[in-house]
Amino acid sequence: MVENQEVFVPVNVVLNQNKYKYKFTDFEVDFKDALFDQHFVTFASSDEELKLHTDVIPLKNQAKIIWHKNIYTADSSKSKVYLITNEKKKFIGGHWNDKGINFNIKEFGTYQVLSDNDAPNILLKSLNRNKISFTVRDNLSGIQSINCWINNQWVLMNYEYKYGVIWAERLDKTVNFSGNIKLEVID
Repeated sequence: MVENQEVFVPVNVVLNQNKYKYKFTDFEVDFKDALFDQHFVTFASSDEELKLHTDVIPLKNQAKIIWHKNIYTADSSKSKVYLITNEKKKFIGGHWNDKGINFNIKEFGTYQVLSDNDAPNILLKSLNRNKISFTVRDNLSGIQSINCWINNQWVLMNYEYKYGVIWAERLDKTVNFSGNIKLEVID
């Protein structure tokens, strides 16, 4: 802390294929089989962010990270790692243990642990006897599973991630889409 401001103190490292494991106070990295060539990189960490260089250097395979963070008082199953790029958040995931959170990266950049406590937003788009569709949005982690039942009969749903649309078309032409509809969306 400098004048009550948190300051990142970068660590400059030479990554190469012979020395690929590094341990720092707040995190550990393992670049085994992840590098194309030797690279000079800068790492920095704080309670909120883990900065692993910039995304200009490609990785051949995933690198393993252990970020020594305390488990939040919130539900740790909902607290996961996200890559932050241009104010957008990309879900990375991770698993908590007694050392902190373990996760794999495919690219360099700035990472944060965020909690997804908000349910997905679902809006009926169209409903008729031949087709049913909904728009689905989730602010952070994305959609994990979708299940739909019409009159207690499970219905196969299609999902278009880019537009956030789920839909089903009638496969059995003798059965209409009408009656009780139950839609379950888990993020």
